[in-house]
Amino acid sequence: MQDMTAFYRAEGQLPSARAKSPQKQTLGRWLYRRRREAAQGTLSPGFRDGLDIIPGWDRASPRKAEDEARWHKRLKEVKTIRDAGGDWPRHQKTRDAQERILGVWLHIQRMNYNQGKLAPAKESLLNGVLPGWREGRARSGGRHRRS
Repeated sequence: MQDMTAFYRAEGQLPSARAKSPQKQTLGRWLYRRRREAAQGTLSPGFRDGLDIIPGWDRASPRKAEDEARWHKRLKEVKTIRDAGGDWPRHQKTRDAQERILGVWLHIQRMNYNQGKLAPAKESLLNGVLPGWREGRARSGGRHRRS
């Protein structure tokens, strides 16, 4: 705790778990755990009081909020395409940069789902907003085996 407050006083910012310095990484991971405990209501009052001298210590990083906003934007964009009668966006073999961006996003959602990494809330949104998102495009052609 003292290291965290000293870091904030010296640097004027919060540490990141992705920093280059091992010390900053350690402090960033420590802060991440305290934020999670605060969100769950299990943070010790002593830690809370000590950290309260740092404005915004308990807010998620701006990057996380930006990532979440981008996720919802992509969901809306794919829905718009599907509502207009368009096919699922492709993540490969397309020259359209926007289609590729959306196709990669959708492909990642499918991979996360198949690996059990997709958050239940996001899966529920995908199921509600984009029925059939797990199956995607109907396959045509493909590789043919030689007899």
